Amino acid sequence: MSDPTPTDAPQSAADPAAGGNPQSQPETDWQAKFEAQQKVNRDLETKFNGLRDSQATQAQAIAQALGIKPEDTPDVSVLAATVATLQDQFTQTQLANTVLTVAAENGITAAADLELLRSVKDESTMRTIAARIAATNGTDTPPITAPGPRPDLTQGAAGTPATGSPEQDFANFLGRQMAG
Repeated sequence: MSDPTPTDAPQSAADPAAGGNPQSQPETDWQAKFEAQQKVNRDLETKFNGLRDSQATQAQAIAQALGIKPEDTPDVSVLAATVATLQDQFTQTQLANTVLTVAAENGITAAADLELLRSVKDESTMRTIAARIAATNGTDTPPITAPGPRPDLTQGAAGTPATGSPEQDFANFLGRQMAG
């Protein structure tokens, strides 16, 4: 027959009452995982606190650069809006400066031409347009000449009505000149 002893041995190892503790191995795995996760959480908390402190330091530096008083608690959204406004103003100032520089280089002074240059945002295109404006400046419009003086109708010979032929008129003219 068969030997009953070898079949009982594996069952006794799995039985907690027999001295084997199979439950302790899974508990150790969960405990190790929990401790590892705690360590990861502490590391992440440290990194987060560092980032938060860095952001606060940056916000204070920006507030100081913008002239905001330290007692005024700077809100990040207010700082961002202020920086955006300043960037827009700087961009507009740069454009105005570029327009005036290009216009001065090309001798452009007409208000309509300056307005055309302001509408162009790209500097190379602006320079091309300014060169074309300068090349056609004064050629597409006739020169303005001042009109001469108006004739004075009270001066000169008094008009006498013509009486007939030119010969007759000349003879009358000579007669008046000799008589007078």
